[in-house]
Amino acid sequence: MPTVVEQIQLEAVSSETPVSQLLRRVKLAAVKLKLKTVAAWVDHEIDGYGDAPVPDYRIVAGAPVAHNPYNGWIPIQTSVEQMDSLRRLKIRQSIASLEALIPGDGTIYFQYSPAMIDWINSGVDIPFARMGVQLDRSAIIGLLDRVRGKVLEWALELELAGITGEGVSFTNQEVERALSMALQIENFTGTLNTGVANGPNARINNNSTDNSTNIVQEHEKKFDELKSALQGIADQGRRQEISTQVDELKAAVGTSRFLDVYQKFVSSASDHITVIAPFLPWLGTLLAAAGS
Repeated sequence: MPTVVEQIQLEAVSSETPVSQLLRRVKLAAVKLKLKTVAAWVDHEIDGYGDAPVPDYRIVAGAPVAHNPYNGWIPIQTSVEQMDSLRRLKIRQSIASLEALIPGDGTIYFQYSPAMIDWINSGVDIPFARMGVQLDRSAIIGLLDRVRGKVLEWALELELAGITGEGVSFTNQEVERALSMALQIENFTGTLNTGVANGPNARINNNSTDNSTNIVQEHEKKFDELKSALQGIADQGRRQEISTQVDELKAAVGTSRFLDVYQKFVSSASDHITVIAPFLPWLGTLLAAAGS
């Protein structure tokens, strides 16, 4: 009879085993081994990510499209800078819901949020009620395969470390060994092992080397330029009020609050649109990242 870890390996290499079922077995092993980070990763995959950061394999590129009542889905025509933001899609759905998308033919559509649609419509000549990202089913299949592959690698590492289990249990020695070796699948408490960065000082790591670029510096520079541009507002009181809102925007980058703060800022500064207009495309990329 296969051990706990061997059973995970067998299911990981079997295309007949749904990934959602495989993850439940991983959750059992992770809890028994007291590997909280692994259990948290499984919970995200099973329940969906909600507002939590997503790992890199859940960030895919698709084709931004709008639904024309007469012609169906058509490409969105917008600026190159805006297009780069719109085509990036963060897949937050649960593994089971993604598995349900696989049967059938054709492409898959992930609709933008209402706030995102309003933002896109503000910059186009003809508004559309329905907009989203068009994906080929192969992108979802690839995502599921990445999860399956990560589980297999983890189970093989456990076996190499002498952690195999029996029935649905592990010995105390196996638990201690797993904790001491910190055998994780994905780390959600800081910078992800996959190279996706989160937090106020996020860095992008290229191919696991130290050739990193701090994207915070770029945003800080743009915010400084925006505040400098506000010097063109003659009314000192209004200038200070809008400058404070810029600080709030900066603090909200990467959080679920960004949309509300952004809308408040644009509404407040609408009478000085010529001052802030050059920065709206850049702020739009931050909005797109927060809303996807």
